[in-house]
Amino acid sequence: MKEKRILLTAIGSFSARAIIKRLKELGFFVFGMDCYPKEWVVNAALVDGFIQVPLVSKEEDYEEACFSIVENRGIDAIFPLTDIEVDYFYKNRKKYEEKGIVLLLPKGDLSLIRNKYLLGRNLSLSMEKGFSIIEGKSYEEMDFSEPEFPLVAKLKSGRSSEGLHY
Repeated sequence: MKEKRILLTAIGSFSARAIIKRLKELGFFVFGMDCYPKEWVVNAALVDGFIQVPLVSKEEDYEEACFSIVENRGIDAIFPLTDIEVDYFYKNRKKYEEKGIVLLLPKGDLSLIRNKYLLGRNLSLSMEKGFSIIEGKSYEEMDFSEPEFPLVAKLKSGRSSEGLHY
């Protein structure tokens, strides 16, 4: 049976090490890419191959790099790790699907996972016993005359620490 080859994006990101480890345990060939040079990306030593690519915000250059990697490295699937890359691949999924490239993306509408408040509400309604989340409130629900501390404010659509205030 042919070894499955996965292109993992943003391997310099925080979550990459655990994902690389698990994919390797499952027997995948993991090819990594990042916007930084190999020498700056610690996780580059953990993958079977690495290439530096343009920033995803430079969509045409990024797309050209992705298609080139898939074609030249025999990639079966692309696994985007960061929100901005998930958004890019979701928006452009038809181009990739037409070329037979499998994108490992969430199914359905991304608006739920992009809105931290709605996602939290949705998860709290469907949590199994023994699991919990920190309940969030919308700006409109907050009583700022007597705030509860610690208080962490984050944009509903914030990514990672983007828009985070203490």
